[in-house]
Amino acid sequence: MMEMDANTLPVSPPSSPAHPGGVKPPSSGTLVLHRGADGQLHLEPREASDHGVLGLRPVEHLAVALGGCLSEFAGRFLERRKLPPTLRIEMHWGVSVQQCCIDALRVRLHVDAQLDEMGRQTLYRMLDQCPVHKALHGNVEVTLEVVEK
Repeated sequence: MMEMDANTLPVSPPSSPAHPGGVKPPSSGTLVLHRGADGQLHLEPREASDHGVLGLRPVEHLAVALGGCLSEFAGRFLERRKLPPTLRIEMHWGVSVQQCCIDALRVRLHVDAQLDEMGRQTLYRMLDQCPVHKALHGNVEVTLEVVEK
């Protein structure tokens, strides 16, 4: 099971009256995760001005979920092949503020090994099994219910 090191999450900045929650929504972002040899996932430190509520904005939480899930699948792949299980995952996204949606999400997974073509194909097939990745591709029915007092 992936564990997040709580010490790597930054403190949120004070609120600003200009935007709800005190933070202006970004039009793009980057997040970098590192998976150590022990399987622990760590968030690379960022500038304090980048942080919203609970240290991460909602899109960043989504990126951490995707990165964490992909790191589990990639880590298992590497461990089974007796390769170094360390990873670096870079996630970049763009947000359309006008349409209120993520227009792009790019993930770059760095492994500390050379893979042959068969290994590369197998790794991609395994990563496609990530449930968070599948959910982002629209394979999960999401229901929303508003409950009023």
